[in-house]
Amino acid sequence: MAVVLEKQIGNTKAIIRDDFCRDVTAAAVEEILRRVAQRALAEFAAEHPAAIAETP
Repeated sequence: MAVVLEKQIGNTKAIIRDDFCRDVTAAAVEEILRRVAQRALAEFAAEHPAAIAETP
């Protein structure tokens, strides 16, 4: 189970290992990341509506 990607985003550390994504296509990975981003943005918007309203 090798680490494919390790990234620090603020206080969050994301580690992606190849045991999950070894046989997943690039398109499937993009779709998974899109869904994760949508959920994260929705959570952020719910907690910080003023920050979203200020975005151009």
